[in-house]
Amino acid sequence: MGHLQLLLAAIALTAGVVWSPVSAQAAPIDTPLQALGTDDAGGLIAFVTPAGAAALVDPVGGERALLDDGPGRSQFPAWAPGGSLVSFIAFGPGGGSAGLDVHDPATGTSLRVFERPQESPIYHGWSPDGERIALLTSRSGGLGLHLVDPTAEADDAHAGDAGPFAIGAPFYWDWAPDGGSLLVHRNVLGPDAEVGRSALAAYDLTPTRAPAGAFQSPAVAPSGAWIAYASRDGADTRRVVLERLAGSSDGDIDLRELPHAGLAALAWHPNRDVLAIQRPLIDAPHSYGPIVTIDARTGDLETLTDDLSLAFWWSPDGGTVAYLAPVPGGGDGPERQVGLQVQAGSARVALRVVDVATGLRRELGRFTPSPLFLNQYLPFFDQYARSHSLWSPASDALVLPVQGGGVSVLTVFGLDGDVRTLGSGDMPAWNVR
Repeated sequence: MGHLQLLLAAIALTAGVVWSPVSAQAAPIDTPLQALGTDDAGGLIAFVTPAGAAALVDPVGGERALLDDGPGRSQFPAWAPGGSLVSFIAFGPGGGSAGLDVHDPATGTSLRVFERPQESPIYHGWSPDGERIALLTSRSGGLGLHLVDPTAEADDAHAGDAGPFAIGAPFYWDWAPDGGSLLVHRNVLGPDAEVGRSALAAYDLTPTRAPAGAFQSPAVAPSGAWIAYASRDGADTRRVVLERLAGSSDGDIDLRELPHAGLAALAWHPNRDVLAIQRPLIDAPHSYGPIVTIDARTGDLETLTDDLSLAFWWSPDGGTVAYLAPVPGGGDGPERQVGLQVQAGSARVALRVVDVATGLRRELGRFTPSPLFLNQYLPFFDQYARSHSLWSPASDALVLPVQGGGVSVLTVFGLDGDVRTLGSGDMPAWNVR
């Protein structure tokens, strides 16, 4: 058995699951795209091959197909609502001609919808109505947020375009449920930091009632009646704020607040106005900490886990929260230790899940994520969770890139304890519908 197979076998034994070494063997990418069965209940997982190609894999049968076999490289895929279209940031040979490509797996067609000289795409996410893609680019003077038409070729889409929708650094956002506005947080922790809502016709911010604080991505409740962000005052008192929007008839309370330290990380339940907060307990430049939930309407506060969580994700049905916790070891405190390990790309983590209704917690496996996941996804997980789902459509499994022997392997962790590998690859995203 090879080194990679031994590693994955150890993962399975640690998690107490059944794992077959045959599944860890290199999987060919030779399935015709249209043969993947895009209507399968298991959905599809978009990913990037070790060569940098955009690809898909059927998590049920394991068949893999290329979306693009050109000489360039692709990065972080994002699925459109409904899971029928998928977009990738794409770079030409040598890192040139960076743009955004939208692929239709059912027809095998693709469309370059954004390409700009002197601007390099770094992150993107679809609007809930599928009408726009919010695309963040690196450009002279900071970061630019573009609202891109996913049906128009780049040359047509940018004809007469005066520039980005807004500029700021750092820059985070969340869509309103109807796709008609954005909740924006930009210039984070700077003297000109701001958080508020803007319509899409032009950037015109309606500020929140409290000033911006120590957090990254803001969050809009699924009902659209509440928003969540963090605030701090001149004395550096830090609070998570749940703000009821004007015009909403959802209760009599306009604001709910919860103190925190460090950076707070926020995510609403997919179907209810219940906010999960990764709530640091010490002053540090990160969001590691326990996870609590607060009901916007009632104010009920519950602790999901006292573990030191590094990142968390609601399941699509809202019944489970998955999170990553550091594996103990070393002489430093857990926050400092895992911070150093993340920087070195060597952090070993435990994938755990908690049943929201019962509070029952289970561990699904221990592993080292890929360096790309550790360095690019994990520090910004609260923003990536808005656009790149690690959960299956059925809320019964998660996909993560597991590193071993210098190779990143797509690994599916089932809530039933099963662990399966789908061949080498990185940056996975499941098409939740």
